[in-house]
Amino acid sequence: MPVIGKFTDVEEVIQRTGVRDVIIAAPGMDNKKLVNLTNLLQNISANVMLVPDLFGIPLTGIKVNHLFDEKTLMLSMQNNLASPWNCFLKKIFDITTGGVIALISLPILVIIYILIKMEDKGSAVFTGYRMGKDGKEFRCYKFRTMYKDNDKILEEYLQKNPDALEEWKKYAKLRGYDPRVTKIGKLLRKTSLDELPQIFNVLKGEMSLVGPRPYLPREREDMSVYAETILKTPPGITGLWQVSGRNDIDFNGRLHIESWYVRNWSLWIDITLLFRTIGVVINRKGAF
Repeated sequence: MPVIGKFTDVEEVIQRTGVRDVIIAAPGMDNKKLVNLTNLLQNISANVMLVPDLFGIPLTGIKVNHLFDEKTLMLSMQNNLASPWNCFLKKIFDITTGGVIALISLPILVIIYILIKMEDKGSAVFTGYRMGKDGKEFRCYKFRTMYKDNDKILEEYLQKNPDALEEWKKYAKLRGYDPRVTKIGKLLRKTSLDELPQIFNVLKGEMSLVGPRPYLPREREDMSVYAETILKTPPGITGLWQVSGRNDIDFNGRLHIESWYVRNWSLWIDITLLFRTIGVVINRKGAF
């Protein structure tokens, strides 16, 4: 984007270009200079919009208040997921919508179950402990996509492949070739159908249709300060991370995205993310 002037040139630039609407986005600018610039622009333009240097705060339901005597601006923010009514609304949405999805998916679940059993003997459904709301552990259901001795296969592979070891440390996944994954498992992962049994976790109240990723108990320490925010709500089958790049996003980036979701939750966001998930699954973006 071309630079047509400095902050000291704003009057001349506005006169020359005929600009009517101005957006001020100057993070790090001295407060006094920012106030003077805003007052100046308010006098010579039709509309002024100020982007405050407060990135990361909740945006949904924010209210602006001011004190005339103190010339003080206040931002009022609500914790939507602290409201019993909102939590009840989210649960009702999960149960009703999840019940419909479970009925529609039943034939698909049966077919996948049979295909897994045909390729590799053993249980077709994998259950592992994950952290739910408030950090409470539960057994999370997934279709098994790996060979039974996958831990041994992974250990041997990482010892022989330093690049894969670095990738594992950064993403906690192997985004390319993964020797642990079965043939049917590759298809299930690409289409995200391996997570379909989690619909029963939703009906049991352990998960939500939309929410943060279900984290492993051993990942709590790595989540650092984000854990307190992310674990305020049940994990979801899908969520903002899944439609924002999934495995293309590293672990730290995922924490930023999912803590934003919790702080800005609304039922409309959940509905929007469900529809966006359909497009992501079809395009197979970020799926490994």
